[in-house]
Amino acid sequence: MEFLTIFLASLLSIFTPGGVIIDSNIENAFRSRFEAVEEFQIRIDNAPSYQIIQGKIERVRLASRGVQLTPDIRLDVLELETDPLDVDWRTLRTREGKFPQYFRKPIQAGVRLVLTEADLNRALKSPRIKARIEQAVNRALKNFPGTTAEGYELSNLEIEFLGSDRFRLQLRLRQAEEELKIDLESGLKVLAGKRLELIEPGVSLNDRSIPAVFVNGLANRAKENLDLSKILPPEITARILQLKLETDAIQLAAFLRVEAASSVTTNPIE
Repeated sequence: MEFLTIFLASLLSIFTPGGVIIDSNIENAFRSRFEAVEEFQIRIDNAPSYQIIQGKIERVRLASRGVQLTPDIRLDVLELETDPLDVDWRTLRTREGKFPQYFRKPIQAGVRLVLTEADLNRALKSPRIKARIEQAVNRALKNFPGTTAEGYELSNLEIEFLGSDRFRLQLRLRQAEEELKIDLESGLKVLAGKRLELIEPGVSLNDRSIPAVFVNGLANRAKENLDLSKILPPEITARILQLKLETDAIQLAAFLRVEAASSVTTNPIE
């Protein structure tokens, strides 16, 4: 969601109120939205060229490497390609309202991301992300045998990509003098393009295996929580086209659709 907001803001910033795209300003406009960008290329297609006056743009293609989206999140690869765009110049001149109001038709785009194991572990250690994970872990511990599930602090969290779409997650928690060591190893699969499912998960607590009944319950709750249709706001639809866990990185390809404020209700992506 953070990435989509940054992209749309960047996309709008390359348009002038007069409906002109100034090539020399395009890269600077995008770079200004990110903490840092190591490599960057963008191409905007528009034929015939006079369509830009009407707000019609055939396609925007972006390829970048080493993109620091936020102080916490770095993407090794970010590639994006839009379908035709229809910009409402009159509304854009005012710079009022939300992003969808600047477009007469839904925004559709394909995106490809690569996130390395090292960058993901760095993100997991950031205070903001750590706090969110700590809350989720404390809720989950209510179903673990032998824990009090009250006020555990996350002292360490690391993920390891094992290849073949499997990963290992290591959590270390503290509560007063008590320390918990939780290890999760699982595969990961995409269901219907929008839901992530843990495959053959195994969980241990302080080096002792957790009974399958508790692990299966955890996997079912994870499947419900990792559903894009529940995570994203109603005006945004996403479909995961490919998810691949390698030994040092995770690759993701997805399709995004943002409904325009003036567009009629359409059938969601199946």
